[in-house]
Amino acid sequence: MPTTPPPTHVEPLLACIDSECGRLSKQLRTIARYVQQHHAAIGREKIENLARCCNVQPSAVVRFAKHFGFHGYRDFKAVFRGDGTAL
Repeated sequence: MPTTPPPTHVEPLLACIDSECGRLSKQLRTIARYVQQHHAAIGREKIENLARCCNVQPSAVVRFAKHFGFHGYRDFKAVFRGDGTAL
């Protein structure tokens, strides 16, 4: 888990996800691939829907967000909304 603040813009976050992908568990790698492929929709995606699409529990999505330095999924998806309201 990084000790630096999480990225605040989409492109650096996607680059970070890409660089970490090989070190993630199978579940978190599945989430990473989904986020990379559907990043335009993540800002509007409810955690339950993302988890269902990835065939994981919502807690795995929270673990994924925390792995990249966010407090939780809400902070993570704020980057994709571009408004930074949850940060």
